[in-house]
Amino acid sequence: MSSIVLVGNSANILGRGFGSKIDEFDEVVRFNNFKLKGYEHDVGTKTTIWFQNSSWVQATDEQKNLEAKVILQSVEHPNGSAVESLYFTYPSVPYYVIAEVRQIVPRSQYNLSTGIQAIAWMCRLYKTVHCIGFDFWKTRD
Repeated sequence: MSSIVLVGNSANILGRGFGSKIDEFDEVVRFNNFKLKGYEHDVGTKTTIWFQNSSWVQATDEQKNLEAKVILQSVEHPNGSAVESLYFTYPSVPYYVIAEVRQIVPRSQYNLSTGIQAIAWMCRLYKTVHCIGFDFWKTRD
């Protein structure tokens, strides 16, 4: 079975030198407007799956040539920033995953984050899921 790591965009990963270890995984998942250039020692260089939120982050120069599979965040509560036409082009997190997470996470007027959707779905597809670089919007001390 393939190994997988989900690499969040938190600054808490910086200065730890995990880049080469991250690149050893078969699948490396990154999110939204991730950055690699200049941070390779800490975050690695490999990307095989790119999860995007529904407002579609514009690709940077380093992301434009990715050969990664793109997966979109599912939208329960569409808003003006959701680019609905993208759902005809790219797959999104299956609704059954959202329904299962909603049994744990209280209902709200907000969509589940791209990260929690990815974690929930990958936990159904892989025996073991490794996560790094998530801090739930806290800043590094």
